[in-house]
Amino acid sequence: MDLQAQVNYLWLSSCTGLVFFMQAGFCCLEAGSVRSKNSVNVALKNVVTFIVAAAAYYVIGYALHFGKPWIDGIAGQPAFALRGVGSEEKFTFLYQLVFCTTAATIVSGAVAERMRFLPYILATAVVGFFIYPIFGHWAWNNEGWLHRIGYHDFAGSSVVHMCGGFIALSGIVKIGPRKGRFGADGKAREINASNVPLVALGVFILFFGWIGFNGGSAPFGPQTATIILNTFLGGIFGGITCLFVGWALKGISGAATMMNGILAGLVAITASADIVTGPAACVIGCAGGLAYLLAEEMLARFQLDDAVSAVPVHGFAGLTGILLAGVFAKQGHLDAVSALVGHTVTRGNVIGVQIIGAGVCALWAYAMGLLMWIGIGRISLLRVTEDEELVGLNYSEHQVRSPSDEVVAWLAARAANNGDVAHPYDVEGEDYARVVGAVQGWADRIDKERKELEQVRGWLGRDADRLYEVIRRCEEENRMQSKRLEAIAHKVEMVDGELRRRAAIPGAVTPLAVEVMASVREKLREMQAGGNNVSYYWEQLRNLGSALFRNTRSLEKPATAEAGA
Repeated sequence: MDLQAQVNYLWLSSCTGLVFFMQAGFCCLEAGSVRSKNSVNVALKNVVTFIVAAAAYYVIGYALHFGKPWIDGIAGQPAFALRGVGSEEKFTFLYQLVFCTTAATIVSGAVAERMRFLPYILATAVVGFFIYPIFGHWAWNNEGWLHRIGYHDFAGSSVVHMCGGFIALSGIVKIGPRKGRFGADGKAREINASNVPLVALGVFILFFGWIGFNGGSAPFGPQTATIILNTFLGGIFGGITCLFVGWALKGISGAATMMNGILAGLVAITASADIVTGPAACVIGCAGGLAYLLAEEMLARFQLDDAVSAVPVHGFAGLTGILLAGVFAKQGHLDAVSALVGHTVTRGNVIGVQIIGAGVCALWAYAMGLLMWIGIGRISLLRVTEDEELVGLNYSEHQVRSPSDEVVAWLAARAANNGDVAHPYDVEGEDYARVVGAVQGWADRIDKERKELEQVRGWLGRDADRLYEVIRRCEEENRMQSKRLEAIAHKVEMVDGELRRRAAIPGAVTPLAVEVMASVREKLREMQAGGNNVSYYWEQLRNLGSALFRNTRSLEKPATAEAGA
């Protein structure tokens, strides 16, 4: 083995490690994007995706992908467990293995938070056994029919990303949206990510892994720097586009929008990082970001729920990258295609071939994916029940308890005065212990005050009606007294009038009698005024007593209902 071959194999091995590390990026991104009650389930799906898809690709997938011609241009000759593969070719196998697992992982995020674990495992096996290798053979095997007509997908915008994206699309069409994702009016509701910093970490890991994803797709040499630079430019300008366009459309610099824009730009440039200039890579990255934004809106309009935006980022940004590869390809690529097909081709011819390849990929992945979901659905239920979805797949699928969820449930029960709920037993010494202790003290104080209120309520229940009756009788007696005073005042007025009439006759009435009667009138008026004030206060007491009577009767109703129950 000469030095250049050794360098190439070392480079390919290093890039294999980088692409493999992208699985950690997918795990962070997807686990952080879903609600915490489903994060364990999503993380386990990422792990099981790798081991199942890798096993399927090893058993037969690689042979269908890169094996000797079997069905002309359709598939490689089946050979189990790398039979006939030499030692040096195993470097290529390892690199292609991590590509296959990447395509399968794309599906897991889209169908997250409502798909059962077993059918997902079966679907991952089908992707690694059949769906991914067959289209990969068409595009990347030298004998594949798409490759022979000049189709170009440098590192997998269609083979990996579109394939995974459109399989995911068929999945979300089949299983339906998460509960609460769309309202009764059909409008989408936001389901917030549980850990945005973890999502950001996942994006950085994926960006880092893309150095190997695109860089390792060509032998190490002078073109390697250009390929990696174009990769960076695509991701950078995809993120910038989504940052500012999303900001302009929504009035906010959305975290998910910007980070998905970076990934969309990377996906788009993956098809042509080896055949375009730097400025063209910037334009392709921008177009990938715009494709993601448009596809995101389209999915919402059709009430299709993609938990991590895998379909817009991988499916539609990948489609955009495939089409623009023909638009921005250098003249050297057109010359290479002409040499491959045996006649001169124009840019229009190249674009036409790219359109054919993209259409075939979308149709193949979606149709095969839909048939796969239908077939698996006959073996096992695809979707968890509504109650299982409400509890979360961490517990319903894996029996993994969540201390935070238990603390929240306990707090809710305490707030509802339910003292029978079990105390979260695994929070002692943890971050939640102080919260639980503080709330327990608060709940104990509330319980004490509630018992005191219960005692007051018991007293009110016994004596409120009697108190109200006493107030009512006193008010009635005061009213009768006022009427008596009014009658006496009337008689006094009559006597006073008569005295004043007689006082006009000399010697008929003494002045003293008139003065005495005037004093009596004044005292009666004072008594009437005081009686009116007393009547006002008795009326206020009666109203309060009436309200007290009604409230105590309503307070007794729950106790009566509980006794009846």
